[in-house]
Amino acid sequence: PCVSLTSETEQVGGFGKVDPTNIHNFAGKYRQGYGTPFDLEDVAHNEGLDVNNVRFVKLIDVVGCIDDAYATYDSEGHKVNDPWPTDFPTGGFDLDGVGVINAGAPYSISNFNDLALEPNSFWNGSDGSGSFTSGILNFKNTYNASYDSWNGFAYSNVSDNTTPGYDNQYSAITGGGMDATTANGGTNYAVSFTMNDWMSGTYEPVLSEVDVVDNEAYIFNGLYVTNSTYAYMNMLNGDAFSEPFGGTSGNDPDWFKLNIFGVDVDGNYTDTVEFYLADYRFDDNSLDYIVDKWCWIDLTSLGEITGLRMYLESSNCSEYGLITPGYFCIDNISVQAGDNEGIYDDEMMLTNVNVYPNPTNSKVNFEMDGFQYLEVYNALGQMVMRSSSSNAFDLSDYPNGIYIVKFVGNGKSVTKKVIKK
Repeated sequence: PCVSLTSETEQVGGFGKVDPTNIHNFAGKYRQGYGTPFDLEDVAHNEGLDVNNVRFVKLIDVVGCIDDAYATYDSEGHKVNDPWPTDFPTGGFDLDGVGVINAGAPYSISNFNDLALEPNSFWNGSDGSGSFTSGILNFKNTYNASYDSWNGFAYSNVSDNTTPGYDNQYSAITGGGMDATTANGGTNYAVSFTMNDWMSGTYEPVLSEVDVVDNEAYIFNGLYVTNSTYAYMNMLNGDAFSEPFGGTSGNDPDWFKLNIFGVDVDGNYTDTVEFYLADYRFDDNSLDYIVDKWCWIDLTSLGEITGLRMYLESSNCSEYGLITPGYFCIDNISVQAGDNEGIYDDEMMLTNVNVYPNPTNSKVNFEMDGFQYLEVYNALGQMVMRSSSSNAFDLSDYPNGIYIVKFVGNGKSVTKKVIKK
């Protein structure tokens, strides 16, 4: 927790100084070149936080003004008094880097951003390929050309989270993936449709399948899940075939549940994890909910596995299966090495990319086996170029500075720093 004991009665000026002994757990406490340490043990008691499984850190620039209208408060309710106002528009906290000490096992994130899509589009398997791969995971897809239908997994970056109905089946209610930076979405995520087996007459759910590409056992840390817009709007408002969740009175104990279980190296199912995408079973109706944001599901209880199997259940069903649209969306699946770490040697330590000349004043040549595409990011983290042209890219039209280039190929990626002079 952050604490600021600097006086709250007199504003520190734009070029003023702050006694660092009065500040605890604020980045920038020390001068440039000296990092500020943060000990996760300080927040180990926080409910819902696993300090051994942290993968995201959010940095927030503090407004140092002590005026009530603008003040930022520390963990104990003190106003944070920092040099303010700044004398130039870009004044504020400058981050040089983030370092990790005592990091855990290497892990891979399947976030579907390594799959090429035009804006506001989707892939549903119509090319007949039967699956797609993101990171170290393969996602099964079944497409029926006769009916232009599919089940299993598709991937999408559709941002329409307001239009109800089947025609908007490829949209997440969040309007974008976990990595989206604006309200308009813009990053990829996976959509799953779990149909019922009507062809066999059993009407049992057809499982959505995810498998590790090398068929070795790994620990799945977890994944993020949310509702599709189609399912969300159906549960919220109902349609011609069903009432909204809760019924006309609001008291009906409706629910919509995702079941996830693991598959071990011998093909046996391991433990099961359940997650309610909607739950109206509370005695207090104000607690009823339909998930409308990305939610983390911990999957470590499944043990060392080679894949996941998923299906949906709902209170709104018939003898023929679900009436609630059988869709859900997932993103940022985290997998760490178990006893087998070989696949990470390739993914995390890939170095067979030769970039030259570096520094450069214009064209940059590169050599990489299995090249698919590259992305170029400026010092602000903004992507300024994406190219699938092999062997070279050109920075002639870009300002001098440092650029980070992400090369993707064969389901792996590596980043290189390029200096434009």
